[in-house]
Amino acid sequence: MTYLFRFLTLVVLSLIGGLIVPVLFHLMIKFGLLNPDTAPEGFGNIMLEQATYVWLASVAVGLIGVFIKQEWRIALLLCPLILPALFAVVYTVLKA
Repeated sequence: MTYLFRFLTLVVLSLIGGLIVPVLFHLMIKFGLLNPDTAPEGFGNIMLEQATYVWLASVAVGLIGVFIKQEWRIALLLCPLILPALFAVVYTVLKA
């Protein structure tokens, strides 16, 4: 039963993590971290594609967190939620 709960937690966190990058992209535009006029052509598409790869790798790391017993498994379960958003912010600051 605990594995099922952990797996469902991973699924919910992964879905939220997959949706947070586009929302974060628009929030960065709104708050002036990214200027759409000076950004390179297709910047949003490139960033979203790269963030998708980070999200998929994070889901794989989170899946490892389902099956371990140590307390730091929570950090692994939170990877699909945190890492894509962190990647999007860092990528935007460095490239735009």
